[in-house]
Amino acid sequence: LGVLKRDSNILFEPKLPQYKLEAIKALGFGTVDKIFLEYSLPLNNFIDISVDETIVLWDKQNPPKCKYFQKIYSISQITNHCLLMWASGEEAVELERTDDEIINEEITGLLQQFFNNKKFPKADNIIITRWGSDPFTLGSYSYIPSNSSVRDIELLSQPIYADPAHDKPIMVFAGEATHPSFYSTVHGAFLSGRKAANYLLDADTLPQNDGNIRIVSKM
Repeated sequence: LGVLKRDSNILFEPKLPQYKLEAIKALGFGTVDKIFLEYSLPLNNFIDISVDETIVLWDKQNPPKCKYFQKIYSISQITNHCLLMWASGEEAVELERTDDEIINEEITGLLQQFFNNKKFPKADNIIITRWGSDPFTLGSYSYIPSNSSVRDIELLSQPIYADPAHDKPIMVFAGEATHPSFYSTVHGAFLSGRKAANYLLDADTLPQNDGNIRIVSKM
């Protein structure tokens, strides 16, 4: 959806139907990134490993020095040598533009502050997903803004037919943003792909209709 929002007017010739373009514009597509921090030293030397997740809340009177810290909302211990942090929104986009080494330094200070331990070490390795700057995604997953509805997802998911009497579509749409119930999920993407494939399979294996009835594949 991120690529469609940017390039839908130039990717297709002829252009997509207007209802498709409006659905693409109406739906939201945001950025959520994961930050993995790997340590050679065991983390139980520095934090209480019985706590699986720490939720970060900032005092408005004492805001973070880095803007993207405001949207680092969760710190989870994956193993005794690995932490996972989540960042979202515009702050995640800013995070993606920052060099890994700088992020590592700044996050080390953040962890020392939140765990009240100045000896908390710098990570030996840092991995950041950077979905927002990936040219093939331009974001992480879809959401429904206040000015949109599930109807826009339904319109986006509809196949396109060359003629109303044809059973086989000339274009089908799949991806998490096309599932009305499970958008923003991997299983939603999988189910939508299966549905899109069934549109094509049904047209090849089922009897032709009379032009007035079209078989709709089940999700």
